[in-house]
Amino acid sequence: MKIIDRDYELFLVMAKSLSLSRASDQIGIQQSGLSKALRRLELQLGKRLFIRKKSGLELTPYGSSLRDAVGSLRDYWEQHLREKISDESGIQGTLRMGTHASLGMSLVPPLLALMEKDYPAAEMEFRFARSPEVNRQVLNHELDLGIVANPVMFPDLVVRPLFKETVHYWVHRDFKVGRLAEKTVLFNPEMLNIDRLLHRIKPSRLVSVPNYEVLASSLAELPAVGILPELVAKRFPELSSVGRPFFFAQICLVYRKDRFISRTRRELIRRVSEALSKRALG
Repeated sequence: MKIIDRDYELFLVMAKSLSLSRASDQIGIQQSGLSKALRRLELQLGKRLFIRKKSGLELTPYGSSLRDAVGSLRDYWEQHLREKISDESGIQGTLRMGTHASLGMSLVPPLLALMEKDYPAAEMEFRFARSPEVNRQVLNHELDLGIVANPVMFPDLVVRPLFKETVHYWVHRDFKVGRLAEKTVLFNPEMLNIDRLLHRIKPSRLVSVPNYEVLASSLAELPAVGILPELVAKRFPELSSVGRPFFFAQICLVYRKDRFISRTRRELIRRVSEALSKRALG
């Protein structure tokens, strides 16, 4: 069952290959047939979709917008069909999930175990990025699920709190902290609210380390203090926290409400939420 007209499907192929000859070879239709389909679309829309050049085709601004709109509609419809099928025969297809790599170190393993055991017909694709970017990709249908810190709320977005993550000073357990003003402090510049946090402290030296695992590993070798989320630091038993936490970040599961309508997919959300919460608390 197709949601888009055949001419639009051919247009998407041409827009991807940017060559009538390559598109013809790819789908087995003569170039004259593709040219006729293109002319029909341009007459129907009253807009030019391509500029023909010696090197091939170039999308016009309108053609580029049309490619994105039609492609999104096709992807959404195909996902909708997969969901209807999965409601009858279990979760199938590819489940795309995004999170920050530091969260993924702790939370991806229980997800894989859950999917392997209870949803063997489904495939998983993980993408790692900062929480604001994961939030955006979920909203724009580029991801099905996101695990993010302090998500931005949108009307179409469902936010399920999982657990609270604390951020502390961490040091090697044998290191005596003393006065912070005399110490070197390691921090990740990608941490949420880090600018506000650094403004409050006055160490003798600041070292930017844009990777939590490298930062935590460094604390085992240096007489220094590190600013780390607890979920990362707990993977390094030689580290100890110092003082009260700076702040709490709410870790949430986010997804679009129109992506998880079926009973089977709602059950998947419940199972995923439970698995992630248990792992964090454990």
